[in-house]
Amino acid sequence: MKKSIKTKITIPNFKRGNLVEMVFSAIRDEILSGKFKQGEKLASQENFCKEIGVSRTVVREAWNKLASVGLIKTVHGHGSFVNHPDASNILDPICDAIRLDKNSTQELLESRFYLEIIIVRLAAKRNTQTDIDKLNKIVELMEINANKNNNKQTIRYDIEFHQALADISQNMVLKRFLLTISKMIQRFLEDYTKIPGTSQNAISYHKRIIQAVAKKDPDLAEAEMKAHLMDVINTLRETLNLALDL
Repeated sequence: MKKSIKTKITIPNFKRGNLVEMVFSAIRDEILSGKFKQGEKLASQENFCKEIGVSRTVVREAWNKLASVGLIKTVHGHGSFVNHPDASNILDPICDAIRLDKNSTQELLESRFYLEIIIVRLAAKRNTQTDIDKLNKIVELMEINANKNNNKQTIRYDIEFHQALADISQNMVLKRFLLTISKMIQRFLEDYTKIPGTSQNAISYHKRIIQAVAKKDPDLAEAEMKAHLMDVINTLRETLNLALDL
């Protein structure tokens, strides 16, 4: 049997109505930060009540809320265990429900445009040489596969490049946002990369983005990312007759 996690959560003095939300938020943040590991057993609700000084009702409601968003799993007779939900499992029904028609493609491109600008600005401020080396390696692999007309792997490294920038940004919220739309981006890229020259254009822009990020110049990095995404948008305006005003 797995050892229960020792509770080290302090809940300040809050109004009674806020206690459930505060207990929920405190445990949620510990799980998402990685402090509470996948599969680890949480202390019993009774122990939580004693250690953080709240009622059993508050803890039970917080537990139910954690379970409802997939952050813990309760096994009858054994206790509650930390669960890091797989984003793909959550998003599959959403992605399947969204067909990349004209309207949804426009919305996806709008969302990606503004999200990537914030990410690349932070990446320009927070990168290390190791980060730059990783970005260069990803682009190298993307180029190798593009030259072989291996669209599947080219798309893989295209998405990996943008996800690596999100990692470098050191902002978990932005990283999760980008991960959330990654499946839809992949489905969109499957059609986009069929347009002659698009993969090579993307590779060229990626190299320029790396140079700007390596210089730790957020304004230049933003300009290069905007140029990259506008190139995509302008191509699709012609092929899909999109009406985007960015």
